[in-house]
Amino acid sequence: MTEIKAVLFDYGNVLCMPQAASDMQLMAECLGVSFERVETLYWQLRDEYDIGELDGQAYWSQIAAKLDIKPTADQLLKLIELDNLSWTRPNPDMAKWAAKLTKHGIKIAILSNMPISIREYMRGIDWLPTFDHYTFSCDVNAIKPDVAIYQHCLTGVGHSPENTLFIDDREVNTTAAAAIGINSFVFTTARALREYAETTGLPSVETT
Repeated sequence: MTEIKAVLFDYGNVLCMPQAASDMQLMAECLGVSFERVETLYWQLRDEYDIGELDGQAYWSQIAAKLDIKPTADQLLKLIELDNLSWTRPNPDMAKWAAKLTKHGIKIAILSNMPISIREYMRGIDWLPTFDHYTFSCDVNAIKPDVAIYQHCLTGVGHSPENTLFIDDREVNTTAAAAIGINSFVFTTARALREYAETTGLPSVETT
């Protein structure tokens, strides 16, 4: 493997912890329906939300319409807030490692499928380090595993695929990155990443 000069991080389930079942339950309670009904529609319409075709109110209005519910303005605002909050629990080991990489002269970027509302909400997060570049699906109108989103991020960090590492929790996304020459790692835990980092010459991942 050639020298890694940039690391691209997925956000959800990598830099932040996975969404908890209790989060989805709160959204279901807000709409007055079962967890299962909301969960199915939440993911069914998510690509349109992530790619920027829907804003938060349109996204939740469409979910409500499929449930034969006419939500109030307050309900819509609450649903957006609950959704935003559900993706803001830090994975401290990964946030610290990202900051550590910058101290070693390695560029860091976020490459994430993310809707506008969460992207805006993230501006207030104080546990993330400052990244050299951000590629969000809602800004580039492409979602992983579309090759366009990887190319956008590579341009942003200014390094070639062979000098870049991409970390994502979904194999379909890492496979797509690998297909254009980006070194890729399927994230499960910081401990597993630590073992991988040791083979690449990257700084060690400190785990708690």
